[in-house]
Amino acid sequence: MKFSLFIVRSLIVFTLVGSLSGCGEAEVSFVATLETATDLGVRNARMPIEGLLTSGQVTEEQYDALAEGGYRHFISLRPESEDGAGWEEAYAEPGTFNRIPIAGAGDLTRENVAALDELLDEAGDDPAVLYCASSNRVGALLALRAYWMDGVPAEEAAELGRAAGMTRLEAPVLELLGLTEGSGR
Repeated sequence: MKFSLFIVRSLIVFTLVGSLSGCGEAEVSFVATLETATDLGVRNARMPIEGLLTSGQVTEEQYDALAEGGYRHFISLRPESEDGAGWEEAYAEPGTFNRIPIAGAGDLTRENVAALDELLDEAGDDPAVLYCASSNRVGALLALRAYWMDGVPAEEAAELGRAAGMTRLEAPVLELLGLTEGSGR
């Protein structure tokens, strides 16, 4: 009798453990990762901040696959008039896409950085994609955001910018960070 009761209890425990262990799996559908983007061939894909994919321009197919892969917010730093940009507003699901038009160094302003900061704050912990043509403008704005909004030391902010793809805009960013001669440092 004791042995039968032990078997019944064991079966109940195993059944409960088995059903509970599967509960979490049903809720997790996709995890947004850098690997997702690189597998799709997204140009200059990087993840300098957890949950934030930085890259060059994505295609419609990549946009769809990234959204299916868990990315919930898309932010373009390209003006609509740039070749290959401008299709996203009509294409994206409402509330998932924003644009901050950055044409060059003249648009590296506190106002634009504050707009990016607000969008990234709104995204919260949801995975996001921040892109421009090559990721150069992305790195520039992230460096300035780190310095102006988050109080990160200038050298660390510059490193974040490089890690996110900043290249040709490095000189004006370094000047805004106060890291060049004649920048008031």
